[in-house]
Amino acid sequence: MAVLLVAVFVLLAGSAMLRSSVTFDEIVFSAVGARGFVTGDFTLVNDHPRLAQYLFGAPAWFAADNFPPEAGAAWNWYSRYHYARALLWGSGNHPERIIVATRLVGLAFGALTALATFLLSRRHLGSAGALLDGGAGGVPAG
Repeated sequence: MAVLLVAVFVLLAGSAMLRSSVTFDEIVFSAVGARGFVTGDFTLVNDHPRLAQYLFGAPAWFAADNFPPEAGAAWNWYSRYHYARALLWGSGNHPERIIVATRLVGLAFGALTALATFLLSRRHLGSAGALLDGGAGGVPAG
């Protein structure tokens, strides 16, 4: 039953991620993370933990063919959105390939969350109850 739940989640979320447009902040972690793997400098985003840059940046690094120039660019915290736009749409890359690669990370974490919610709910509600719980916090206290 857990496999079925995760499969349905992946099918629904995966099909939605292929049809939805990119958001303004979604591009930042992937782009600056990819830049960090290229240059060793992960400081364009310093207001969040680096783990997100590593996780979302690695697939973007593999999916990108070209990176914006570093010489004379002076990329910094204030220009991180400009860097992300330059990586996706201004460097001759395939933006859809980069975005889908990074969205797979979110899809994997979503599937793990659905699985963990089902398994924890099953302990208290049984398999049918856990399937219907849907992570809505239906685990009784005590």
